[in-house]
Formats: sequence, structure tokens, C-alpha cells
Amino acid sequence: MMLFRLPVVRNAVTIVAASMVVAGFGAVAVADENQSSSRDVFYTNQFYVALGAGISRVSPEADCNCIAVGESSSTGLSLAIGYDFSSWLSAEIYGADLGSASIDFLGQEVGDVDYQVFGASLLGTFYRSNGYSRGRRGLSLYGRVGVGGINNDTELDFRRDHKQHVAFGVGVEYGLPRGFAVRGELNSYDTDAQLLQVSLVKRFGGRANQRNRLAAPKPDPIAPVVTPQPITPEAPVQTAQAPAELPKTYFDFDLHNLSADAQTTVDSIAGVIKDLDGLVVVEGHTDHTGTNEYNQALSMRRANAVRDALVSRGISADRLLVRGFGERQPAASNTSSEGRALNRRVEVTLRAQ
Repeated sequence: MMLFRLPVVRNAVTIVAASMVVAGFGAVAVADENQSSSRDVFYTNQFYVALGAGISRVSPEADCNCIAVGESSSTGLSLAIGYDFSSWLSAEIYGADLGSASIDFLGQEVGDVDYQVFGASLLGTFYRSNGYSRGRRGLSLYGRVGVGGINNDTELDFRRDHKQHVAFGVGVEYGLPRGFAVRGELNSYDTDAQLLQVSLVKRFGGRANQRNRLAAPKPDPIAPVVTPQPITPEAPVQTAQAPAELPKTYFDFDLHNLSADAQTTVDSIAGVIKDLDGLVVVEGHTDHTGTNEYNQALSMRRANAVRDALVSRGISADRLLVRGFGERQPAASNTSSEGRALNRRVEVTLRAQ
């Protein structure tokens, strides 16, 4: 005797419709990649892994009134491996153990039915707090659609309508530094299985590992120190003056440590200002990637790194004033890789006290 059935997919039309949506998303992803590769140079072609846990609800349907689903809530676990095509479109393969539902016959529990799902889906981001060209840090909202299969394990008699399922879901993600993110999402695997979960996401590669990532610009040449010419036959008194502009110190993406080129630049700056009087102002800057708060802190870390390097080269700390401007004072346009590289800088100026 068959006790209950599992209505996984109602009909093939639903699968065809979902497949058309997936194909449409894929076509748009290719077009978006071709049109905006420079915009997303640090955020495309990233693999990621997501590990989630939450509360599941599974509810098989009974064939008669004598059979009922007892406890339908359970603990669900999921694992997904994904790939970011662009800053707004990703693809995933996933698997999840949704736990089990207890089955009652005439008020007595007679067994359990376990649910496991697997499949592939596309994720489309429809809102990002930092915009679509500024990375994955910050808040974003997304939806998903996909297709997959389902497995059930039980000692009871049952009938599965179809082995396939259509997956739909919505979620929110908050991106953190170093490729980490936290997700909260609700996924539905057709009509009889849902999972509300929190996931930890880790992305690999992408922005910092691009093979064509632009290196930090070479330091600017130092203008010569000008000494006044004598105006009388008497022995002149030479007065050293600061150059019109000291060289800028450049940094790699999302870093504040000094590279070999940056160390050379600081050597040059220290050699010029150590014998001159005046206040030394050290000002840090970033490109526009990331939140305002993160960039403000990053600009201060860069300015302090140059300050510490100058102190180690004999410049008195009492002469140094450190300031950070975040992304507020760009030296070049942030729409290109070259412009962003020029904005990741520290400027040192000498002012009379």
C-alpha cells in the first residue's frame, strides 16, 4: 500500500520555463562581460564557496486522510560552489541536506522521510549599496532560479511524481574585506521543501590576482634643489629650498605596506626634507573601491606607513602631520585601472611653520 507521495515537480512546463530563464540570464551575462570588463576588472572571474545552515521545512503529501505529516521542520545544511561572471551575475552548483519529516498513521508515528537536493542555479543581484562597479563589499540583494534533482530515503511506501525540482530563492549578502561575505536567504525547491539559512561565503582570486593588474606607478622624479646665485662678489650664503613638488608614494590595491618602489620614494623624500625647516604634511588617499568608511581608514593606514618610514629615516615625529582623505580627493578618474592606480597614493608636502 502506498502511504504518501512526493510532489517534487508538477509538470515539465515548469522546468522548461525555468531553463529559459537560466538561458536568458546566461546570454545577458556574456553581453555584460563584453561591455563592462574594464568596469569590473577586479570583480569578475571569481570562484567562491558557500557553507550554510538553517531551518528547513519538508511536507510530503498524503494519499488519504489517515496519513499526516507530523514534524515537518528540521535542520538543513548546504554547500555551494559558485562563479562570478560579473558584479551582478553568478552561477552555482549546490547540494543540501534538508533533514526529514515524520509521518503519522492514525495518529501514531510510523517513520521518517529524508530529503536531499542538488542542482545548479543562477544568482542575479538587483541592488548593491556600493553600486555595480565598486566591488562586493557592502549590502546587496539578489534572487536565484535553478533546476536540480531530489533524493528521498525512507522505509515507507511512497511515490515521487518527478525526480527533478525547480529552485527559486531570494537573499541578502553583506560583503566583508578579503573576499568574505555573509548571506541570509530563503530557498524553495518546488512546493514541498524550503530552506531558510545563513551562509558564510569565501571568494578566491579576482581583483588582487588579475594577471593584467596594473602595478603601482613608478615614483615621480624629484625637482632639483634650487640655490640662489650670488649677487655680489662676496661669498654667497646658500639657502636650501623645498622642491616644487615632492614625489608621490603609490600603493597596490587594498594594501598599505610599502613596496620596493615606495621605499625608494620615501628615501628620496627624506633626503630632501631632512635639512629643511617646516611642517611636513603626510596625506593618504585611495581609489573609490569600497565603502567610504573603509577607504577613510585605509588612507590613514597608508599615511601612517609613510610617516613611520620617514621617522625611521631620521625625520622628527614632531614635524609630521598625518591626514587621510579616503576617496574624496582623486588625482585621476576612477573609471579606469590606470586612474585608480594613480589614486592609491600618499602625498608629502612641506609647509612653513
